[in-house]
Amino acid sequence: MIHLTHLDLKEVCVLKYDTKEDNRGIGYRLFSKRQLEEVGIYTEFVEEILNCPSKKGTLYGIHFQNHPKAQNKLLFCIKGRGLDFAMGFC
Repeated sequence: MIHLTHLDLKEVCVLKYDTKEDNRGIGYRLFSKRQLEEVGIYTEFVEEILNCPSKKGTLYGIHFQNHPKAQNKLLFCIKGRGLDFAMGFC
């Protein structure tokens, strides 16, 4: 199940995923079109990239793409903390 929190920018929200834990460890369903649609998110993601930084404080590039090459982004922080920036345009 996905829990949705809306933020001040209408284009940005926080998704919290339920975890499944058993004797093998912890599991997350990272992507489910059905679950996203259940919370009102209708989109077609075209790629998924997983980065696993080896050092604390690693910074990845800032991404901005405007029309006609704009993309929806789905970011995960599995362990520790992450910092992401988003801007709205009128």
